[in-house]
Amino acid sequence: MALLDAQQSQPVAHVIFCVDNSGSMQKTDAKSEDGQPLSRTEAVARCCRQLVQQQACEKGVVYTHILFNQTAEATFVEKDVGSALSLLQQTPRPKHGTNFASAWALVEKTVQATRPGLVVHVVFLSDGRPGELPARPPSLGAEKPTSRWNGM
Repeated sequence: MALLDAQQSQPVAHVIFCVDNSGSMQKTDAKSEDGQPLSRTEAVARCCRQLVQQQACEKGVVYTHILFNQTAEATFVEKDVGSALSLLQQTPRPKHGTNFASAWALVEKTVQATRPGLVVHVVFLSDGRPGELPARPPSLGAEKPTSRWNGM
């Protein structure tokens, strides 16, 4: 798929990174390519940078970065490859609990504000269950939940 509109030379894709920045992301249980320990936050930041770097030759992509914990905040909106890579060099400081509802509310608002014609891709990265949901919904009783959300 060509990411530039040949007639207008305008971006046609918008990648929204929605990244968990809750306290659990401080945990150091990931490893770098050379085996060095990484926090979950550092690992996710590297993943985001690698995805942007892999698309660097495509000029038709703009990027938005949303961090969430108990609240959600867009750290940048609709930036080009170079700007996104520069801004993604900063590793955030994780804190507080996890609230998926605030994250999805900001994702929805961002998608609605996206320039017409852009194809939107949301990359949602989290290490766990949102704090606003019970560990065992009342309808499940004592049984273990059988489904799980995984960001990809």
